Amino acid sequence: MPVSQDSLLLTAQERYGRALMRTFLAALRAKGVGAVHLSMLTANTPARAFYDRLGFAEIDVPDPGPVTYLGRSTTPDL
Repeated sequence: MPVSQDSLLLTAQERYGRALMRTFLAALRAKGVGAVHLSMLTANTPARAFYDRLGFAEIDVPDPGPVTYLGRSTTPDL
């Protein structure tokens, strides 16, 4: 089955993104940080899917506007 260049690029982006997050979370964990949170535009569904795959969960925030808040621990489960 042929693989498209687009799917190879997305796979590479996913690997780099995951490696970056793994390094970032490890550095925070080493400094004693137990959890992180972030905000992202709700309409950015590819970013949301990426963060979901990394174990981030939605944080309920009253009236968040056009953003979604996500959080997770810094434990090494990526």
